[in-house]
Amino acid sequence: MESIEASGLKLVTLSYDKANVLKDFASLKGIQFPLLADPESKVIEQLGIVNTTRKKDTLRHRVAYPLTILINRDSTVAGVVKSDSKTSFHDSQQLIDAWSQVKPAGLKKNQMSFIKVFQNRFVDEDGTQITFKGLAISDPDKIVSDGRWSKQHFEVIKSWGANLVRIPVHPQCMRKRGRENYLKLLDEAVKWCGELEIYVIIDWHSIGNLRTEKFEADRYRTSLKETLWFWEAISKRFAGNPTVAFYEIFNEPSINNGKFGQCSWQQWKSIVERCVDVIYANDENVIPLVAGFNWAYDLREVKNAPIDRRGVAYVAHPYPGKSRPPREQHWEEHFGFLSDRFPVIVSEMGYSLKGDHEHFIDDGTFRNAILKYLDKKKISWCVWVFDPDWSPALIKSYGYKPSHSGAFFRDAMLAK
Repeated sequence: MESIEASGLKLVTLSYDKANVLKDFASLKGIQFPLLADPESKVIEQLGIVNTTRKKDTLRHRVAYPLTILINRDSTVAGVVKSDSKTSFHDSQQLIDAWSQVKPAGLKKNQMSFIKVFQNRFVDEDGTQITFKGLAISDPDKIVSDGRWSKQHFEVIKSWGANLVRIPVHPQCMRKRGRENYLKLLDEAVKWCGELEIYVIIDWHSIGNLRTEKFEADRYRTSLKETLWFWEAISKRFAGNPTVAFYEIFNEPSINNGKFGQCSWQQWKSIVERCVDVIYANDENVIPLVAGFNWAYDLREVKNAPIDRRGVAYVAHPYPGKSRPPREQHWEEHFGFLSDRFPVIVSEMGYSLKGDHEHFIDDGTFRNAILKYLDKKKISWCVWVFDPDWSPALIKSYGYKPSHSGAFFRDAMLAK
């Protein structure tokens, strides 16, 4: 079943057995997918798949031939896969292979695939591994204030080769604009990205300790109550929309050497699992993204205590100032090792050459090394930030001339 679901398929069976018989059988075998009862074989007869080799008045009279009907999301039939015999059913791989052959005809143009977690990879509905390379915009509230909120902004991002956009939602910005007005901006961004076939991360962009509710600055100030409300609202609003592939639960958890109070990994894990439960109650087709401490850099605690929920992935934010060159071993120890077990995405990174916070300064030892490392580990990435004012900036102005880092990452995205 795991391989079938990873390929984007949903399995439903139809049987001429009665409902109570199927219920007992499912309980006995531990079956989780739906078993549909057709005790009078009415549907089987309408489909024209009655097994005529079964003699009348015998136990299996009016049973169906063992075959599989492949159905698109719009309820049209994509294909029928017949069994080589009149008694043998298809195994998982046969179903996946059959779907891969008919799916291109079954999918409509510009229809985006849902992204799922399969083992340590992101895969589409074909089961094909997807590596994301994209960038973050600034807060939609800022872009509106700058007079640049339009589809054109995202068209430029598309022209840079991005297949992923991260949208940072600052709690203060949402409160200032008003919840519903702010959510309408997200509606527009998701619509434009869908039309451009760019996937989306919605990021609750706070920095600090959610347990003690102490934060790095006012713009990041929130509460557990507000955070749970946000994910309740977002997961309801975008449920079933494949464009929104990821929900980044909390941007950068940090206790800042105790300045923000204390929070153990077990305490943070419990908070994250509450958020995931809220999300999955409304939307099971999205991937929650989970950050570790030290401003979303340190995932070592996950080794022995991963988030106890299916389908999650992990994030890291490896800026130049996090370690000294050669950095590869440090990256491996703090987040890279995890990509052997779970999907990992570097959802924020970047650099400046000069005139910026020392945390962002690259002396030439960071940019090529990080991309080489992420490519080797098959880790997806998303760079910060497509804005002329925030650091490290990818563009010099709203004329969209790239900065040094903007040109570097643009070329990397276009080269994929």
